[in-house]
Amino acid sequence: MKRIFAMVACAVVLVATAATPAAAHTASFTSPSPIGWNRNIICPHPYLVHPSYGPMSMCTFGTEGVIENRAVGLYSPITNRFNGGDELPFYNTSTLERNVVATDGVTGKFRGGFGVDVPGFGPVSYGVQYIYYLTKPIGRFGNYSYITGKFHPDATGWLHVEAKHGI
Repeated sequence: MKRIFAMVACAVVLVATAATPAAAHTASFTSPSPIGWNRNIICPHPYLVHPSYGPMSMCTFGTEGVIENRAVGLYSPITNRFNGGDELPFYNTSTLERNVVATDGVTGKFRGGFGVDVPGFGPVSYGVQYIYYLTKPIGRFGNYSYITGKFHPDATGWLHVEAKHGI
C-alpha cells in the first residue's frame, strides 16, 4: 500500500494540466479552517482534487512551536498517508496565509505550512495557491519564497478544489 501511494503521489507531481487561466483574479476567502493539523502534518485546506487520485494537499510534517527539521510532501485524507521527502532544515514555526503574486503573474491566496530552508533556494513555505476561475475555485501546489516574496508553482498545474468547499 505504501508503494502504491508513493507512486500515486509521484504521478500527481509529474502530471501537467491546463495552463494558467487568463481570467484569474484575487478572490475573497471564507474557509473556517484554512490550515489543518493531523498528527503533526500541517495541510492547507481545502484539498485539491486530482481527477485520477482524489483529494490531496502539499503538507509539512513537524511539531508546532518546536525547532526541528521538517519533511514536505503530499497527504491524502482518503488513505490518511503522508508521502514526505527528505527532511529539510527548520526556518520557522509559523503557517502562512496571504495573497501573493506567482512567478507567472497570477495573484491568489496562498496557504502554506511551516517554513523550511531549501539548500540552494532559501527559506520557503510549501502549500497551495488558490484562485477563482470562471466562478469555480481552483488551486495549485508550489512554494512561497520568503526571499522573493513570490509563489513558485510546481509542474502539476491547476486542480479543482474539493466540491464541498469554497476558498
